[in-house]
Amino acid sequence: MTLMGVSHPGRIDGVAIPMPLSRVEITEIYQWQRLRTDYTTHLTELLLENCVVLRNLSSEPVVRAEFVLALAGKDGKVLDSFTADTKRGIAANGTASPPCVFGGYGFSRHDGTLVGWVTSVSYADGTSWRAPAPEQMTPFILDAISKHE
Repeated sequence: MTLMGVSHPGRIDGVAIPMPLSRVEITEIYQWQRLRTDYTTHLTELLLENCVVLRNLSSEPVVRAEFVLALAGKDGKVLDSFTADTKRGIAANGTASPPCVFGGYGFSRHDGTLVGWVTSVSYADGTSWRAPAPEQMTPFILDAISKHE
């Protein structure tokens, strides 16, 4: 796995599910696996950080954007998921890298695929957008995974 030309063996790239009507896209989605050692107890643990980079494609600032990170099975069904948000807005035509979320899915490719999509966006002008219900996402997930392979 490569990040900006540098190999990162602890990185698992995911698949962003496009939601064009949201005017916010996930440009990067990945899980970062790293070891942390507590030097007091000398115990080492594996930390799983789930990360995204969001881009606002609109000339209107985003006040808040929510997104889902999920583990999807080969059939496109969501096996496990959680919702997070930007915590801050995204400037017009800007990008945001919300803090990575700890915990989540320690999996290998045979278990499923890390996927993510924008679920709701609130704009500074008072308008908003919401994604289809989670149970309606299977076709979108299957399509994005098939294009990624």
